[in-house]
Amino acid sequence: KPGTSSAPRAPPTPAGARARPRGRRRGESWGEMSRGGGARGTVMARHAFKVLCPEPLVSAIMGARGATKDQIQDECGCRLVVSNRDEYYPGTRLRILIIYADENQGILSALDRVIDRIVECGEKERVDPSPHQREEPEFLGKEPGEYVLRACIPPKASGAIIGPRGTNIQAIRTEHNAKVFIDKTNVDGHQMLRVIAPAENLRTAIVRINEGVQEESRSEDFQQWSQVRNFGPGSPSSAAPAPGGGGDWGALATGGGGGGGG
Repeated sequence: KPGTSSAPRAPPTPAGARARPRGRRRGESWGEMSRGGGARGTVMARHAFKVLCPEPLVSAIMGARGATKDQIQDECGCRLVVSNRDEYYPGTRLRILIIYADENQGILSALDRVIDRIVECGEKERVDPSPHQREEPEFLGKEPGEYVLRACIPPKASGAIIGPRGTNIQAIRTEHNAKVFIDKTNVDGHQMLRVIAPAENLRTAIVRINEGVQEESRSEDFQQWSQVRNFGPGSPSSAAPAPGGGGDWGALATGGGGGGGG
């Protein structure tokens, strides 16, 4: 009718099309994390997961001019934030990739894309090892077909992943054929975790691990933890054993099998 207006309706979703997890809609601003982790421009989302990345993995996730990163964000309904060059997890040469999403499925979808890139990097490493490679590979486990995913988790998540008397971590081993190792050192509220498994087992095991990480996602402590990506030059000196921490629980639960880079 004259004098009235209405917003155009979105076209219906085609039959059989997969809905994208709801994070931020295209064009909506997630903001940018401030370098010091302050409130200004902080990425706010209920869920977060931190992956520790060798430099080749950062490059694979970013893609040319950030195109791969943008595609992952759009398809998964998430936000990816990577620490700056020369900003590493203390004691390593690993940069921190933080995945943010308002829905847990956005985290899982993005982790699936990350594992795709770990496999790609692992295959390149298998056929053409870097001349500057450390004693242990960055992406490959000791057994044929194994790949390594590294993450850092809150100490409370460590307890959830391990479970009473190691029952949860043992279940991950038996049900998903995955070795899980949690470093007992607490660095500013972070513990390093390694998962070593064939690619498809890595995908299923990380779902269980993410459950432990997201258990505390509603807490203020978790939200503060999720904003930390720059540990600063003094972080190694602040390292301390985690309260009731994981230590070698992973090794005990998996029969002591090692493998993969540290």
